[in-house]
Amino acid sequence: YELVEQSTRLLTKSLRCLAVSGNQVDLRIEINWSEAPIRPSGEMLTIQATDRDPVQLRVMHRVERAAEKLRAFLDRGFGGDAYDLYFLRTRVLTRSQFQDEIKPMLPIKFGNVAALAKHSDLRQLFDEQTRQAEVHYASSNVVISGTPPAWSTVAAALPGWRALLGEIRMGGGR
Repeated sequence: YELVEQSTRLLTKSLRCLAVSGNQVDLRIEINWSEAPIRPSGEMLTIQATDRDPVQLRVMHRVERAAEKLRAFLDRGFGGDAYDLYFLRTRVLTRSQFQDEIKPMLPIKFGNVAALAKHSDLRQLFDEQTRQAEVHYASSNVVISGTPPAWSTVAAALPGWRALLGEIRMGGGR
C-alpha cells in the first residue's frame, strides 16, 4: 500500500478491509513519531483473520493509548473519541490501570499540546468537549461493526475520565 509521509507521521492511505460482519471497512495505519512513547515496549496485538495466518503487530500499551485518547478528546471533542474512552474504561483497562497508571502520564501527554499545556481548567474543557462530542456522536459512525451504544451509555463512563483531570496541574490551574 502507498505510504504517505507528513512531517512527524507516516501513514497508509485507506486500506480496504472486510469486517467480521461482512461490511467493507476502510482503515488507515498511522505511525506518529512526534514524541517517544512513555512505555516503549508496548504490547503485541494479534489480528486473526478467517483462513489466514495470524498477524502480530507491536502497538502502544493500552494505558498509554488511553492517555492519548483522553488527550485527543480534549483536543478535538469527537464522538468517536468519547466512544473510545467508554470502550477503554468498560472493556480494556483494569481498575488499577485506570486509577493508578494513567494519571502519571497525563502531564507529559498534555504538555506536548500547547493549548492543553496552557489551559487553566481542564475539567471545564472536558465539559465543553463532552457537549461537542454528543452532537458529533449522533451524526457520525463511531464503530466499525455492530450498533453503537446510546449516547447515555457512553456519557455514563465519562465522569471517571473527567475526575482524572482534577489532579493535574496545567497552565497554573487545577
